[in-house]
Amino acid sequence: LATLDRKEQALGSQPDFVASVIDETPFALISVGDLSRRAAVPEPELRTILAGLEEAGAIVPARGHQWFPGEGLARARRRVLDALDACYRQDPYRVSIPKLEVRDQAHLEGDYFEALLVKLDEEGVIENQRGGKVVLPGRQLELDPADRGAYDRMAEVFREHLFAPPRLEDFAEQEGVAFAHLERLSALLIDQGRWIRLAPDVLLDAEALEEAVRRLRAHFETEGPFSASQAKDILGTTRKFAIPLLEHLDAQKITKRVGDTRVMV
Repeated sequence: LATLDRKEQALGSQPDFVASVIDETPFALISVGDLSRRAAVPEPELRTILAGLEEAGAIVPARGHQWFPGEGLARARRRVLDALDACYRQDPYRVSIPKLEVRDQAHLEGDYFEALLVKLDEEGVIENQRGGKVVLPGRQLELDPADRGAYDRMAEVFREHLFAPPRLEDFAEQEGVAFAHLERLSALLIDQGRWIRLAPDVLLDAEALEEAVRRLRAHFETEGPFSASQAKDILGTTRKFAIPLLEHLDAQKITKRVGDTRVMV
């Protein structure tokens, strides 16, 4: 009823009527063609009206000759921040949150949500990361002393054994820490980009990738293509770690498989 009342009051002014039509869908991108049909206003006239609404701040430019409804954008921005806050409260050890999780929490859809994340990133409200994740800029974690000790020890051990780190189960038993607790800390290390998961049971320090590329490239430049077995020996590791590592480098187009051997790209 309120929407119909606003539209009735706007009948005497074409710009006001167009604005009332826009307000019907606050969480949808505005395009000239779609709005022209909905408001029954020819496109040339509508473009002039939209220019005025943009100047007044009633609509905000988005990507690809589209606009955000101004009031809806403010509400959507709050929804995203509230969604991130809820995710962080559920697990304080998280750094980045998958976009799909934020979208579901914020109850926003498709193209509008994607354009919104781009807009918020440009404003510095959030930061879009590779892998479809979102973070709050400058977010800092405060680990309690016990967690900090386990966290630092895990990071240290994985750096010391770049290509053959221990299993988390073995590390938990050795350090006398609950395995489930170490899983949370390992998820944090992955989230921060310090570790990388190559397979369900294969975790490596991120520095292992750089060192692997350095060693394999040095071998390739002097000896030529190398097999998986040779790569295993070059890295001083086992097939458990060598195979998923090589497959990861293949996927990143750093190496390329040619028959039973690989070359550096």
